Amino acid sequence: MNVLTVSHLYPNPDEPYKGVFVAELASALRKFVDIRVAAPLSRFPLIRAKGAVPARNKVDGTLIYHPRYLAMPKPLRNARWIAYQAALAKTLQEIAAEGFIPEILHAHWLYPDGFTAAKCAKLIGAKSVVTIHGHASLGLGIRGLPTSKSQEALDNVDLVIAVSEELREILMTQFGVKAERIRVLHNGIDPAKFSFRERETARRALGLPLNRPLILCVARLSAEKQVHLLIEAISRLRDLSLQAFVVGDGPLEGDLRKLIASKGLQNQIILTGGVAHSSLADWFSAANVSCLTSAHEGCPVVVHESLACGTPVVSTPVGAVPDLIRPGENGFLTEPDPAAIAVAIRAALERDWNRATISEEGQGHTWEEVARETVSEFKRLLQRR
Repeated sequence: MNVLTVSHLYPNPDEPYKGVFVAELASALRKFVDIRVAAPLSRFPLIRAKGAVPARNKVDGTLIYHPRYLAMPKPLRNARWIAYQAALAKTLQEIAAEGFIPEILHAHWLYPDGFTAAKCAKLIGAKSVVTIHGHASLGLGIRGLPTSKSQEALDNVDLVIAVSEELREILMTQFGVKAERIRVLHNGIDPAKFSFRERETARRALGLPLNRPLILCVARLSAEKQVHLLIEAISRLRDLSLQAFVVGDGPLEGDLRKLIASKGLQNQIILTGGVAHSSLADWFSAANVSCLTSAHEGCPVVVHESLACGTPVVSTPVGAVPDLIRPGENGFLTEPDPAAIAVAIRAALERDWNRATISEEGQGHTWEEVARETVSEFKRLLQRR
């Protein structure tokens, strides 16, 4: 089976942390199908050149194409698909010349990726699939509004994969997608990267304090992640021995640094910026607890990764998180309120967790299993021709 992954969310030399979860799944799919990746890059002359990113490269055995398409301002967002489709069509022509004819176009964002994949699939006699990873892909979330193109994309793709039951419900009730056109498949982890290791070993590798309680938050510094709630919660704990590390970057970094300074927590809460995905296992293993205070999620990979390393999770009950966290066994669920988050963190720090058991169960959610189930859905789709 020939599969073309279509996603503007994909790691590249300029943006190595972007869409790592899409790359992880593409790598796992390669065990079952012939796969290539079309990861178009937006460009605007003299501003967003993306010159350091090759038009084509090979990473871990997967061929990746980076055609450029013209960036458009927000008022013209309903026309973005035109330039995007031209970029995708270019890749389709290139891979066809090499003898690769996709049977499945698998997109990982609804618009313009899924919208355009559906159009191109019909032109070449292939099937189109879109995976919805979260509210933002649907145009929902904080200050988000779906566009008519979002609805059109959902009407035209052949199969919709949702990463949580919550998203499945939204697709049916708000967008009218029929239940038989939706499959729910959680995200996963690579157990070769995320596994149990001793906390002291991980801390030494990162140069972190050996005897202080450490909290970890791996999240983009953007509105929907609500990192400010974690900062407020830590300020309520009044525990000077506690240290927290927030791993990630994003548009709210300046605002969060100001909030940390206003609370006098500069020595307790450290914004590390983005780190290589390969080093995250050490960060999770080094922490006593990892936290996620999001307003909404799909199936957050960071929860899977934390559990696979044996580190309990304190999280708001969003997306697939309630399916992954069993309160008191591998973490706690909390309301998105600083006082409630502080109580949950304190309880997690005081509890004697069985990290080995948490890790053993957490490693059961693998990308290979997600890939196997995804390919089964692809086969069913092709059989309906």
